[in-house]
Amino acid sequence: LPLALVLLLVAELGGAPSALLHGFGATLVAGRIVHALGLLRTAGTSLGRFAGTLSTWLVILGLAGWLLMRAM
Repeated sequence: LPLALVLLLVAELGGAPSALLHGFGATLVAGRIVHALGLLRTAGTSLGRFAGTLSTWLVILGLAGWLLMRAM
């Protein structure tokens, strides 16, 4: 999801700790892989698709929250 990558870039440019960036980045990649595996199993709904989508949105929310807190 391009938004998550943009948020990672902004966080990095904003001086985020490397552990935070690695954690969010690894979670994003793992979530996208799980989502793809869920799509391979079935074109309909599946646990893999749900988990992958959820992890992607959690990364987006986490990075957005960190950036908002940093801006205040």
